[in-house]
Amino acid sequence: MVASGIFDWYVYPALDTSNFPLKQIWLSHLDAPILELSVDDIGLFIFARTAHALYAIDAATGQEIWRFPINNQVVTSPSISHNGIVYIADKKNLWALNQKNGNIIWSQSLLEPRGKVEAVTDFLIFINNRNTDIGSYDAKTGSLIWTFPLYWYHPKYYIRENKIYIPYAGSGLYIIDTSTDKQYILNKADSIFDSSLHGNHIYYITLHNIVAFNTKNETETWRRELVFSKNDYPRLGMYEQIIFVEGTESLTALDSKTGDLDWTTSISYPTNPSVIGDTVFVMEGYSRIIRALQIATGKQIGQLRTSSYHFVIADGQRDMIAADNRLIFSRGKEILCFTPINK
Repeated sequence: MVASGIFDWYVYPALDTSNFPLKQIWLSHLDAPILELSVDDIGLFIFARTAHALYAIDAATGQEIWRFPINNQVVTSPSISHNGIVYIADKKNLWALNQKNGNIIWSQSLLEPRGKVEAVTDFLIFINNRNTDIGSYDAKTGSLIWTFPLYWYHPKYYIRENKIYIPYAGSGLYIIDTSTDKQYILNKADSIFDSSLHGNHIYYITLHNIVAFNTKNETETWRRELVFSKNDYPRLGMYEQIIFVEGTESLTALDSKTGDLDWTTSISYPTNPSVIGDTVFVMEGYSRIIRALQIATGKQIGQLRTSSYHFVIADGQRDMIAADNRLIFSRGKEILCFTPINK
């Protein structure tokens, strides 16, 4: 089914794939605008969140497998899939759902209505509360185990064994040892804009540097100068040995092992870099054009205009992802899936 009506035609023009290295294999049309996309552990399910429902979509066919009703949350976040269970929070509850059929395994009331699921392990679920607390829940039962005040809002944190690493916006890398309740700042820094975890390393970016921090020995592996303007708000993306830095007017790629600069290219408000094979696809923010770049050089090899100009970019919103050699993105109520032409 395709979008219909004058308004839909205006917002979602016909896709011209003549200059794009991928072909469309399916399109799904949901009942409401899509706010966030995520994928399961092995790329079988695509999860699409709207204001009032979570949809599970077959990644190979685009068919709806199930949907689960949720309450509208002011600041939404994607679901997280782990070991066959889907965890999602709305403005009232934390839910654990069976990934195959969407049945409720358990639910737990949230401490406050804007809690977001940020990290999941085999035993614990960590909720980022907008009142600056971390909440830890039992992954098996959903019961609240403990909360910890941080006195600042932190959009990301990472778990390694019995330690929680938090890029602390005003001080540096903050660490909580859950076995001893010890808290300390290990790596001091000025304002941290964004961070990402890959293997044993946490990468974080400040106004002047990108830092690679090894959680095994709790030391810096490298630090590289990469200066931004005071009005910039850079973000990080990761793919194997490549760090993507999304600036206001550029996309930069660095070697994650050394911090060496691979390339930089001019793109206005790049978001959601997604890699398929030797190509990275990045959405150009307001213009809603997907740029296809050679991952080795940053040279553009194609593009696809997905919709008309947008006047708002939601910070950190995931509306494009790569899963099992598929590029999947949303526009309004639609989810579209593309694969390499020669496949």
